[in-house]
Amino acid sequence: MRPRTIALLIHFPSQQPPRARPEPAYVHKETGRIRPINLDRTDISCARRCWEAGWHQPHSTRGVQIKMESQAAYADLAADLKALLELDQEPVGIAFVKERPQGTDIFEGQVPSSCSFWREAERGVFYAPAEKHFNCAVGAMTMGFNIEPFKQTLMTTVQMMCDCGYIGGGEPEKIPTVKAGHSGIVYGPLKDFPIQADLALLWVKPRQGMLLNEASGGADWSRGSPLPVLGRPACTALPLALAQAQAMLSLGCLGMRTFTEIGSDRMLAVLPGAQLQEIVARLRATVEANRTMAEVYNASKAAFAGTPA
Repeated sequence: MRPRTIALLIHFPSQQPPRARPEPAYVHKETGRIRPINLDRTDISCARRCWEAGWHQPHSTRGVQIKMESQAAYADLAADLKALLELDQEPVGIAFVKERPQGTDIFEGQVPSSCSFWREAERGVFYAPAEKHFNCAVGAMTMGFNIEPFKQTLMTTVQMMCDCGYIGGGEPEKIPTVKAGHSGIVYGPLKDFPIQADLALLWVKPRQGMLLNEASGGADWSRGSPLPVLGRPACTALPLALAQAQAMLSLGCLGMRTFTEIGSDRMLAVLPGAQLQEIVARLRATVEANRTMAEVYNASKAAFAGTPA
């Protein structure tokens, strides 16, 4: 029998869509702390005083070290997420950056996939340039890196996936990718994250995922259809969470489970960094509401104890 050949058409846009600019801020030239600009920017005398005091305005706050108050806030948010969801693994922060933040170590090793970095990030903060992601062509594409260095590998991988029936021929061109114009990614424990996090990643069990889904509005029937739980490839949850500014849950994929060695009882939760405080606040209310409903359900269950089915 002749091998089946599938023609694949994959569109990779040459230009990234514009990304919303962060709020302007002054960054201290020595400490790296950020001070939001909440003054009349036409007031030259005030701007001059800020400059003379060491506060300079960058073109963007992305990739610069955030002030200690915000770092402490990340530590608090990570602690809240662990406590409310009863997590036994550290939430991980991710930031897509145009250059390595000062003082952040470069990842020196090699990993087989982009998702492998999610587990490495539990151990400490580091910067992984684009080429460190190229060992997994699909993951590197999904993370939004220029595909030219690994285009042939990508095409070969996709063809193999189609030939064995793992994916359909029309799927590759529909796979979402990160649109950030970045050169690398900063990974690390959320509690220690040194810059503005674009995303937070959590390993959750189904019950924990249920609470997150409710807290983030994913189970809200008034919005039309509740958000779906994603599947392969697992890394697509990252660009979708960014693009839709919405928490995402993913059952993962075989690659994710192989490379991360995460337990079969876990799924991936991806939270937009800009909404972490709001999600945690809603999560508190969701946990309390579920406690109330647990009392109701347990009382109802007890009322039928000993009653023949």
